[in-house]
Amino acid sequence: FKSLKKLESWSGVAVFFIVWLIIFALYWLIKGVHDNGFQPEKIVYFNPGKILISTFGIMSMAYDCHCNIFQTLNILKDPSTKRARWLTTVVVYVSFILYNSFGILVYLHLFDELGSGAALEYYPLGNWFTKVTILGVIIILILGGPMMVFPTRASVINLWWNGEVSTLWWNIIGASIVLLATCCAC
Repeated sequence: FKSLKKLESWSGVAVFFIVWLIIFALYWLIKGVHDNGFQPEKIVYFNPGKILISTFGIMSMAYDCHCNIFQTLNILKDPSTKRARWLTTVVVYVSFILYNSFGILVYLHLFDELGSGAALEYYPLGNWFTKVTILGVIIILILGGPMMVFPTRASVINLWWNGEVSTLWWNIIGASIVLLATCCAC
């Protein structure tokens, strides 16, 4: 994609699956309370340790969307610094609410069972609701990849080539960013 306009139409799908995640967590919390009761005395409200530190990477995912604001300003009707601040603020707060809603609902349901790894691993994998939710997370990650590569590639192109490259270089730079990110993650 050489423009965010092509990805714009897919953002609704990603938002749908983020809301689906919250509904999924709420469903299992209600079902768990109904079936097993609720024992709040087991809840650990704050414990700085390995589990808390492991959440930093997940929480950073919720806030990495603001780097796309600069490219989004190019397609706004009236781009300005004021609109950029407003858009960034709204995106960060909405991300905070959505991601933390899912996290808190999962924690309230699974607080005595959670360990390292993804929270979805602790739900019944044979359940259709869990399968659709995992598919939704996969779709969110697939759609989120280009949203991260796009501003990174645009920054590299603006830094080294003053904003103009051929389609071949556009693709090479994008592939290099993905390859570098994959190597860093391994």
